[in-house]
Amino acid sequence: MYHYVDRQREIEIPGTTLGEVLTELEARYPETKSMIREYDGRVARSMNIYIDDEDARALAGLDTPVSAESTIHMVPASGGG
Repeated sequence: MYHYVDRQREIEIPGTTLGEVLTELEARYPETKSMIREYDGRVARSMNIYIDDEDARALAGLDTPVSAESTIHMVPASGGG
């Protein structure tokens, strides 16, 4: 993901829900959309998203409220065998 956001480690993006933040991120950096979303708009199973250290899937997913103080971490899943 780092390579798709001009090698920035932190980005400030406004929004009141996780979905709004992701939509703005994808608008600024269109290459990220295929990493973040499934074809139907859901968060990709291969992307783990944490809001203030809590798994967004365990919260309200894309409808999870966020604030200007929230920290969102996006971690691509790794696999192997």
